Amino acid sequence: MAGGVVYSTVGTRRDVVALDAATGELLWMHRVDEGPRGAAAPRRLSGRGLAFWTDGTDARILYVTPGYQMVALDAKTGTPIASFGTNGMVDLKLDDDQRMDLVNGEIGLHSAPIVAATSSSSAPRICPAVFQSA
Repeated sequence: MAGGVVYSTVGTRRDVVALDAATGELLWMHRVDEGPRGAAAPRRLSGRGLAFWTDGTDARILYVTPGYQMVALDAKTGTPIASFGTNGMVDLKLDDDQRMDLVNGEIGLHSAPIVAATSSSSAPRICPAVFQSA
């Protein structure tokens, strides 16, 4: 919870919702339909949430889809952050250290991403914890 809003991932596609903490009212919902890529994901039914980041002015929600794409959303509106990756999304399969099939490549994430900075003057770094299927 941040600023009176509860943020959470929900459902098998890890949709993201923002709820008013006092009333439970749905403020916004964001979903990515990954089609066959999402259906073939090795960790479709798991997911441990999302990350919240703020610099005191901007606030963002970061999460990883079952198809292994990291998404950055405006915490107030749920709209993708256009300057993050391509229209708010980074394809982690493309940015991996090995080539893989974008639909059937067996890699995924079932933990929340971590936002960290190495010093007060450095930009935040978003670090997905990576686990490959055997």
